[in-house]
Amino acid sequence: MKIVNLVGREVLDANGWPTIACDVTLDDGTVISSVAPTSVSKGPHEAVELRDGDARLLGLGVQKSIDIIHDKIFPIVMGCAPDGVHTDLKLIELDGTSNKANFGANTMLAVSQAIFRAQAVAENMQLFELIALVCDHAQVTLPIPMITLIENSSQVFNSQIIGPSSKTAALNKATLFREYLAIPYGAKSARVALERSVMLAHKLKEILIKNYNLNSADINGPNNTNLKFSEFTFGPEGGLQANFESPTAPLDYIMLALKQFSLADDPLFVLGLDVNASDFYDRSANLYQLNGHDYTNDKLIELYAKICQNYPIYAIEDGMSISDATGWQLLNVALGQQIHIVSDELLATNPERIAYAAEQQMVGAVVIKPAQIGTVTEAIQAIKLCQESDLMTIIAHYGGDSMDTFIVDLGVGTNATHLKMGGLHGGNQIAKYNRLLEIEDILINLQL
Repeated sequence: MKIVNLVGREVLDANGWPTIACDVTLDDGTVISSVAPTSVSKGPHEAVELRDGDARLLGLGVQKSIDIIHDKIFPIVMGCAPDGVHTDLKLIELDGTSNKANFGANTMLAVSQAIFRAQAVAENMQLFELIALVCDHAQVTLPIPMITLIENSSQVFNSQIIGPSSKTAALNKATLFREYLAIPYGAKSARVALERSVMLAHKLKEILIKNYNLNSADINGPNNTNLKFSEFTFGPEGGLQANFESPTAPLDYIMLALKQFSLADDPLFVLGLDVNASDFYDRSANLYQLNGHDYTNDKLIELYAKICQNYPIYAIEDGMSISDATGWQLLNVALGQQIHIVSDELLATNPERIAYAAEQQMVGAVVIKPAQIGTVTEAIQAIKLCQESDLMTIIAHYGGDSMDTFIVDLGVGTNATHLKMGGLHGGNQIAKYNRLLEIEDILINLQL
């Protein structure tokens, strides 16, 4: 099959912001689409996201991306059989920058994902099978999901939506870590993992509802009289949100839910923290300001160590600021033998940064987000580098995601350890969990 058309379209992500979709038309009339995830605010080490910058849609439109796809990218693939790796290498060459400043990582990723999908269709393969072939994997394994149960989006709102000027004022108001996750590490299948996780999430919600305007004596639960369930909602990552009095209070409620939900055949859940310490790091003072207290990196590590003693913590993500390289090394030395020290923003799916972090022994696990680097091929290179360096890989969704499920196939095809796709609420998250179940069913049927 040959490519006869390539079209860019402006669509909306799960947060209502514009993003770019790409449609590939093959010569038999088949149309294959993919949507690039997006972000209102990009980390300093991520590839550039191309936006229109005019008055329309607050400057966040993607007409420039549409024009690039039509005028510059379509001519290089027109009449060719879809080939994801070859197209990615051509895109990187044509862009000509180290950070995708000319074409934009969002533009390139929309095309990259769509071409990979089209190649899978043309070769009569599942997408994860094609990715496994690219990775030289004869077999695939299903990644273990990391489920967001509770999230704190106030830091995201202050630093990304209101603007950077509000971030300093918000430092002293940070009371929670960004995400509190449950990992069904002992589950025998993806379906069992998700069944148990669904029940845990509903039990947690039930406990929070019962805690509304009650104290611990009334509910036989954690002492958190400041919990205002009237303000309860679901955050953009699909996790529960409420006001908690301390960074560990959400863990107390999760532990209570686990205790009440416990079944004889239940998998052993472990817990994860996405701290995102950059959001409460005062670079000028070299201090972390959390819950009304100032912490040096040593003292913050002591706090993490205490949390790990009291709760079944499996992983801590972004436990230090991206501006605190010394802190990362200290954290990995102190806790890296007990738990997984995970980096997202520090490494930004960049093979060069991952190689340096591995050499300096700064992390034990890496979050992979193709949107941070710009093409599927580069994301695969980053994953393979991690695996060669004995670093655990976590394929994760992006802040402004959509119903697109590409990352699920990427996680399966690359034999990643984990998939981080948000909470069990919201169409964009559920679509990905359902794709994981679908892939498991496909693999089961292949074995029959």
